[in-house]
Amino acid sequence: FYYEENLRLLEAAGAELVSFSPLADSALPADVQGLYFGGGYPEMHGARLEANSELREAVRGFCERGGFCWAECGGLMYLAQTMGVRAEDAPEA
Repeated sequence: FYYEENLRLLEAAGAELVSFSPLADSALPADVQGLYFGGGYPEMHGARLEANSELREAVRGFCERGGFCWAECGGLMYLAQTMGVRAEDAPEA
């Protein structure tokens, strides 16, 4: 999820917001200059996020090349090297 106020402030500062999904997209949108990962519950989609290695590698490469990346809450969890989920918190539990 994203806070609407944050999105409005980014647009007011001149950003063109382009949506993409770590669950569905295999590549970053062309010519993005920054990444913003909002909140959410990545632990609920861990298997799908892990399986999307193409996008994870694209994000890693973007960041390693010095691209601007901002993440909060679940978005920050997505960017971590690993994410552990307790059995009782797993979606199938």
